Amino acid sequence: MHERLGDIIALGWRGRMSLTLATEEDIETLGARLFGEPDDVVEDWHIVRLTVHSDRASAQSLRLLGRYTRGAPHAPFVSSDIVGIDLDAALVLTCTGGLYGLGRRADGEPSKEAVAHMRHAMVDWGFGRCLSPAPGTEVGP
Repeated sequence: MHERLGDIIALGWRGRMSLTLATEEDIETLGARLFGEPDDVVEDWHIVRLTVHSDRASAQSLRLLGRYTRGAPHAPFVSSDIVGIDLDAALVLTCTGGLYGLGRRADGEPSKEAVAHMRHAMVDWGFGRCLSPAPGTEVGP
């Protein structure tokens, strides 16, 4: 069995941070009417929800996780924050202006490759100290 999405977050951080698959209600909150030619099409996609809690506030963002089909075929992909989703048009708009087409939606948990890519992205976003060790990594005393 491979690492699941929520397992990325270290045990000591799970009260302050969570990473889960977005619910249909989460997705509906970003419903929008979108138009245009997508920058790329993402296959085997999931919408994931990253939630961060502090003593004063909570914040969440939804991200598109999957793999490219055009520019870098089959390369893993995770988007910036989603600001609009149009499931009828199969389009997602991100806060950086990226417009992505939605290909086939994945079932169940994200693949091992997608989870590993999400881990890498979270390190790039500055969340490295909040993550559990990657599978197969030895941790010293």
